[in-house]
Amino acid sequence: MDAIWRYFDLSARGGITVTPDPISLPWQLALYGVLILGILANGILVAIRTHRRYRFQWRKFVVSAIIALAIFPAVYEGARANLDKPTLVQLALIFSSGLGYESLFSGVVSLAEGKK
Repeated sequence: MDAIWRYFDLSARGGITVTPDPISLPWQLALYGVLILGILANGILVAIRTHRRYRFQWRKFVVSAIIALAIFPAVYEGARANLDKPTLVQLALIFSSGLGYESLFSGVVSLAEGKK
């Protein structure tokens, strides 16, 4: 499998090695927090769209933190690729990732429960 990845790695074939610097731990924690906020914000947006009142619950926060932990490796790679962008752009990308992943998970849960 490694040989297949090396075959399609154009930067390695051209003699270019690109390894972005790792993200510092405080910045990783900030990105993780913004990711959790993005996941929680999707619940607020759904409540607004359906004309319901949003109520914060700790179990939603815990579930959001677990989902954020599960998807953080994918988000981390995107964050490493955007380290040269302004801070607000980086945070907006992570926040929108949280919104998107929460929509995906909510859709899967509603399909599993048989809701439309």
